[in-house]
Amino acid sequence: MSAAALAALAMLATGLCSAAGIYMTPSFPVQHAFAGSDFFSISFKVTHEDGLPMEGARVRAYWSSEDVFASRSDFGSNCTFYPTTGPMCEAPATSLLGFSTVRAGRAGKPSLKEYSLHVLITDAAGVWLGEPVVYFYVDFRDPPKSLELVSGSGQSAPLGTTLQPFVVRVRNANGTPAVDFPVQFSGPSHPTPIGGQFQGGFGLTVRTDGSGIARSPAMTLANGIGSGNAMAWIPSPEEGVNKTVLFAVTSTTPDGRTKRALEDMWWSGPGIENGWGISIAQREDRLFPVIYAYDSTGLPTWRVISGTWGSGRQYEGYRAQAFSPLGSPYYAYDTSRFTMGTSSAIDIDFDSEGSARLKLYQPGSNTLQLLAKNLTRQDFSSPSKAPLQGVGGMWWGGESQAGWGIALMQQPGGIFAVWFTYGADGKPTWFVMPAGSWTDASTYEGRLYRTRSSPWFGPQYDGFQLLSFDIGTFRFRFTDADHATFEYSADGHAGSMALGKIAF
Repeated sequence: MSAAALAALAMLATGLCSAAGIYMTPSFPVQHAFAGSDFFSISFKVTHEDGLPMEGARVRAYWSSEDVFASRSDFGSNCTFYPTTGPMCEAPATSLLGFSTVRAGRAGKPSLKEYSLHVLITDAAGVWLGEPVVYFYVDFRDPPKSLELVSGSGQSAPLGTTLQPFVVRVRNANGTPAVDFPVQFSGPSHPTPIGGQFQGGFGLTVRTDGSGIARSPAMTLANGIGSGNAMAWIPSPEEGVNKTVLFAVTSTTPDGRTKRALEDMWWSGPGIENGWGISIAQREDRLFPVIYAYDSTGLPTWRVISGTWGSGRQYEGYRAQAFSPLGSPYYAYDTSRFTMGTSSAIDIDFDSEGSARLKLYQPGSNTLQLLAKNLTRQDFSSPSKAPLQGVGGMWWGGESQAGWGIALMQQPGGIFAVWFTYGADGKPTWFVMPAGSWTDASTYEGRLYRTRSSPWFGPQYDGFQLLSFDIGTFRFRFTDADHATFEYSADGHAGSMALGKIAF
């Protein structure tokens, strides 16, 4: 879920890997700069084998030589600089270990000289995880004048396949080819919806040939559906910025679509798993999932999921946190009493558009698994055609009603809705509207149910304990596919409020 979606709820590289997962992002394992100019900042992300962040990881950097660098001491608030051994940093909660810019010195006479930075990474207990190396080339030649796109832009291919190489030409100030000149290439990355990897990593360096041409290896579309830009660049100290060329790239589904359709009501099937589910609202490649299940006493509760897509796999993993919010009773709602509550790490791996796997971890842990479930879409379609299409999504009552929502999912002829709200004790609860009927072209209504069942978070769930209670009625009066009035009666309480789809 994007920051905007989380706010809405509140108002409702690669390449450098060890077993633990060490990723250089967004900088590159080979860097080039002209004497007196800056290299790119250096940063690492350290994860567990399952891809979740590893807090407390440490990194110490060792330069191969000190004669060419004017090393800066401002390596970041989480780092201490040691003149003889370099910086030592401790990862914050984001597991990002960062070094600020290093400036290439003016010492040395060769036209191009190589230096290296050896990085020792350990976990919080001091156990060795990996030792990637970053290479720096300091160039004492005159910088080239131009970087031109030759070919490779505008490509489109299914996720998991490779693209044709990206090709650029570099020229000197007099128009002659810049020979044996390093060009940096990088694949699409955040904030673009898609990601790609070259052979050996997210970024790489290619030297120009006798014609000034640099040709990247083939890039694999690693994750994401949609459009992004790969990039090639060379340093340009006289301009103070890099000369860059962008390559437009589009990643599609196997049948050529640029959007993977995941919005629906998901569950683990009838029988023993009956009675709980996950609603997934979708905007482009952004998801807004909510689990509706049961607490340790069998009472209904829910978790809102906030996360991002993982990378490096053909069918993506959604890495997130599942929050258990607190609020005020649905019949006397007070936005000021809403809090996000506690959270647990959660993964949803989509094998396809109709199959997924869910893993929930113990609170405060990214590795201790609490439960695992196979997911599939729930079929609530109907042969009758609905008079109004496009009503599916996550709905809410606006900022004045922030903190609760209604997942309203639509299939051909069918609607399945779950109202995520709070009981008299302020704890999360939900009411389900599994079916209804269209009484006219803009009105959909039916019965409202409360359920209870076996505990879901932890022990083996037993759907045969499911009980359902008819507690009232609901009615949606749609103005259009994005606006409606919601009327309800539930356990002796009645109300009416304006609804709109949440933009996230």
